[in-house]
Amino acid sequence: MTDSITLLRAHGRQCLAKRFDGSTWHDYSRAKHFKPSREPVANLDELATLLDNLLTDRQTCVIRGQLRKDVSPDSHPHLFDKQGRVARQLLSFADKPHHWVMFDVDGFEPSVDPVARAEDAILEWIGKALPECFHDVGFYWQLSSRAGFSRALKAHVWFWLDSTYDSETLREWAKAEDLDVDTSTFNPVQVHYTAAPKFEEGALDPVAKRSGRFESWLGADSVPLVIDPDVVEQAREKVRNGEYKMPDPTQKPGWIGAFCRAYSIDDILDDFLPHVFERHDDAGVLNFLLGSGAPRGAFVMGDGKHIVNTHASDPFNRHATNAFDLVRYYLHDGEEDDPSEEVFKTSSYQAMSEWCAKDPRTRQYNISEDDYAAQLFSSVVPELPDDIPNDDAAMDEASERGSEDPADNQLLRLLKAPDIEGWTQFLEMSQKTAAVLDTAMNIKLILCGDPALRGRICLNTFHNEIRAFDTLPWRAVRDKVNGEIWDDADDHQLIDYITRHYRIEPQRQRITHAVTVVANLDRRHPVRRYLRRLEWDGVPRLDTWLQDYLGVEDCEYVRQAGAKTLIAGVARVMEPGCKFDHALIIEGEQGSGKSTAVATLAGAWFTDNLPSMTGKDSVEALGGSWIVEMGELTAMTKAAVEDLKAFISRQTDRMRPAYGMHVKDYPRQCIFIGTTNQSEYLADETGNRRFWPVKSTRVDNAGFKEVRDQLWAEAFQRYIQGESRFLEGEAAEQAREAQEERYVEDDITGLVKEWLDGGPGVGGFPAEEPREGACLLEIYRAVFTDSQGMPNPQQKKAIKRVMRKMPGWSNTTAKNPVHIAGMGTQRVYYRLGGSYDPGD
Repeated sequence: MTDSITLLRAHGRQCLAKRFDGSTWHDYSRAKHFKPSREPVANLDELATLLDNLLTDRQTCVIRGQLRKDVSPDSHPHLFDKQGRVARQLLSFADKPHHWVMFDVDGFEPSVDPVARAEDAILEWIGKALPECFHDVGFYWQLSSRAGFSRALKAHVWFWLDSTYDSETLREWAKAEDLDVDTSTFNPVQVHYTAAPKFEEGALDPVAKRSGRFESWLGADSVPLVIDPDVVEQAREKVRNGEYKMPDPTQKPGWIGAFCRAYSIDDILDDFLPHVFERHDDAGVLNFLLGSGAPRGAFVMGDGKHIVNTHASDPFNRHATNAFDLVRYYLHDGEEDDPSEEVFKTSSYQAMSEWCAKDPRTRQYNISEDDYAAQLFSSVVPELPDDIPNDDAAMDEASERGSEDPADNQLLRLLKAPDIEGWTQFLEMSQKTAAVLDTAMNIKLILCGDPALRGRICLNTFHNEIRAFDTLPWRAVRDKVNGEIWDDADDHQLIDYITRHYRIEPQRQRITHAVTVVANLDRRHPVRRYLRRLEWDGVPRLDTWLQDYLGVEDCEYVRQAGAKTLIAGVARVMEPGCKFDHALIIEGEQGSGKSTAVATLAGAWFTDNLPSMTGKDSVEALGGSWIVEMGELTAMTKAAVEDLKAFISRQTDRMRPAYGMHVKDYPRQCIFIGTTNQSEYLADETGNRRFWPVKSTRVDNAGFKEVRDQLWAEAFQRYIQGESRFLEGEAAEQAREAQEERYVEDDITGLVKEWLDGGPGVGGFPAEEPREGACLLEIYRAVFTDSQGMPNPQQKKAIKRVMRKMPGWSNTTAKNPVHIAGMGTQRVYYRLGGSYDPGD
């Protein structure tokens, strides 16, 4: 079983191993030219020994191809650099059959630790990914550079086959067997990096053992793979016909794509090159008229867009050539081009481009590349429906579908479509090198199209943060409901991922821009999704949850207060910033479970951490909170009451977010519920309408937890039906009575009542007998130690507040003033039913 393996050695300063500095991965050097050599290998053991030796050689890599015998600096100078190193291209290396084959495993999540139990993880992958003939056979394995940095298995697995197969045969076999493997590793010039990564000073390698040789318990060291002869013949036929995977020339940018769309191969054979090719038969076989004269020397490829000329005199070295290049060469003096010059710089390319710019037909097909791209996009990606359904797989609201910008709408369609194959055709690529360009649109396309990224980076519109909603290539995401915050480390990991997979190194600013745009196109609101998934069972509970689970005495006010609070909670997330300036207040014994009940109601979207009622801290505290508990309310000063009133009445908060450049509005998406163990805590009756107090005698949190979802489901249905979130009818009057019972009694209330009932007072102004009426000045001089002075405004307000609540007395003074000795004409408060009572 003699075989060989091609080693490519790079220039001395180039490193073919990844480096990790403790925070960032640095990619392989971009070597273009190599010094090739061949090492003989006869079996799996020799292959394993060679690969073990290469682990420490950071200047060498491996390919399947073998340097062509007819390729030399003299015959193909454009393939070699000044030092005689050859370019890694199909022109340089031929596809040769081998006994050995390597599989690249990336993304498989085994049931065991892929680092500590690497062989078990690989065996699990083999059992699921490869045919039975690969089971119970020895193999050599190497863990990839990124092993240990994710839960996925990342490894190269090498097998020795009984029979030799070339690259195209292996590709056809994998296709025929419908194997979920990366077939790019079968490419003749696809690099197999074999050196272990370099961990720079201070960086730790999480992998203790990076390679090993698995010994089969059966003693088998080679795979008895027998590929169906029909598959082998199909592969050989493709090789004969040159039907390798060729890029579609009609999709290329610029004049190449426009010309190939305007003129087919049949068109150029008839209209441009009848002196170069003639049809030999109807099967696409051609005669090359400029060759030796032998018929059947050229043919049209199966895709109908390329010609392969097998004559030795073919200027394209027998490679498949598109319509643009054929016309460029034969009609615009391509034979005079400098072979060492890039095609895009040659005089024939310039002349062909100038001709295309003047040709009406080509110009018509150069509709603007954007228009053609849009047509192509539409043929691949389906349109979004006019009304996106409100389910888990759709946007939260039709109004949150993105912008009117056509490019953004294409991105949105790509995001929301089922898995799309061929999305990479929309990436902008260099006309010279076909490399993916580092453009903002490309980064956004990658975020929308790459299966490992699409639909995972979204704007959480409840928390007002960009978050990852599913596992990323570099880390697991466990909270798929709320997502996990996208942070600076994710920016750097994304840069590294794109660099590795697309060979571009995007700038941090471009990454930030693309993530922001794509996340804003894909908005998620976890609370809305929660509400929309709920199905109400039809059993009414919303009007009685306070009575059933918190032991509140039943009345119309309690029924409405409980229901309206939850309906308002639904309204606030469905219509952020809608008016609701009320707060349910739950009274009960300390430690009775009031706060637990409130937390149960809100679930993951609860907070009792309200550091202040002003500034950034309060806005940030409300972010991601559905119910905010105002815990253990006590009697408050008037200033504190005013602050609280203003705070809970606010519908929108405004601030400039940290590191943000612009001030932003944050419409409220929360409601407030207070808890207290006191019975008197409302100090300012003018603002007490905002508070809906209820008295809890017991808390059944276990039962409450069981019905929580049904309570919200019913509240959602009643919200949809348009029910008001404010108290109505009898409940509003009962609320006022409940609020009055919670007023904090003024310090002078007892003194005033005692004096009105005939007590001595404290200001040397005794009543001597129960009063029938009294003016404000009399009351002041009776209860304050100032028998001759006049009350200040605060004292006046205090007396008026006391008299408004004094039982058995009018809450305002009589309309008609009376004369009081020593005080002149005054308006008086009067005892109800007394001599001063006007009786109306």
